[in-house]
Amino acid sequence: MRCDDEEAARVVGDRRVVADALVSAASMQASHNGLLFAAGSHLDVRIGALLEPRSAPFGLARVAFVATMVALGVTLLSSVVELHHLVEFVGHVCTGG
Repeated sequence: MRCDDEEAARVVGDRRVVADALVSAASMQASHNGLLFAAGSHLDVRIGALLEPRSAPFGLARVAFVATMVALGVTLLSSVVELHHLVEFVGHVCTGG
């Protein structure tokens, strides 16, 4: 059911509209004593999930961490290459050619 709720929210483009529709549908299913029910649907959990802010799939912090690690790796690799060239240059200068 939650997958259906999420798909409806994606199609409609507004999670609150879908949550309101769930409440409206549940209110039409009144039991004989006037209490609202949605048999086995865990309506409160479904509506709560729709009204919570959505988090990014990977999270901004994770994306920033990965980008930082890639940049650090590239920087270290290029530094090693440059250090190799520096050592060769110093050896060339110190030996006189």
